[in-house]
Amino acid sequence: MSKTVGNIVDPFGLVERYGADAVRFYFLREISPFKDGDFTEEKFIEAHNAGLANGLGNYVSRVAKMIEQYFGGVLSRPSAEELSEVKTRNVEVFWVEYTKFMESYQLKQAMDVVWRLISELDSCVQKHEPFKTIKTDPERTKAVLWNLASGALNIGWMLKPFMPDTADKILDIFGADSDSKKEWKEIKVKLEKPLFARK
Repeated sequence: MSKTVGNIVDPFGLVERYGADAVRFYFLREISPFKDGDFTEEKFIEAHNAGLANGLGNYVSRVAKMIEQYFGGVLSRPSAEELSEVKTRNVEVFWVEYTKFMESYQLKQAMDVVWRLISELDSCVQKHEPFKTIKTDPERTKAVLWNLASGALNIGWMLKPFMPDTADKILDIFGADSDSKKEWKEIKVKLEKPLFARK
């Protein structure tokens, strides 16, 4: 962008069209705070659809819809033994890396950790296939969905500093306390619409 050339972008217009959190997402992940960056609205839309609509939004909707469809929107916490049998990758590993980057103000890298976690959880859906096991082993499916919902809640807490509105929506979708990261005994899903629509 150049003031002389006149090819500036109105940030308020972007926020009006796509929302403040989507704008934060793009500039935190795609534009370095220390170097020149390349911005076009086409690149913005591409990143929005890939990272937000197809990535984060699709994961949250997919897990929430399965809980609604298979368990009426309510999950009680499975036993420790049941959860250990379908354990997904330890989310704490991601928290350690995320915290390291946050403490050194490497915000893009911290955001990248969040999206790696989303990718990891997506792969867990394919690995455990709750959409198939619900017919043969409902209890196992319940434990899988509990772990996947727990992953979504951790994503919500990680996104708090970057995308506060989206973080609160995720915590609200899964019925968690929006002000604290704590153990919970029940998940009550309420999904009204996707977090992000494709543009």
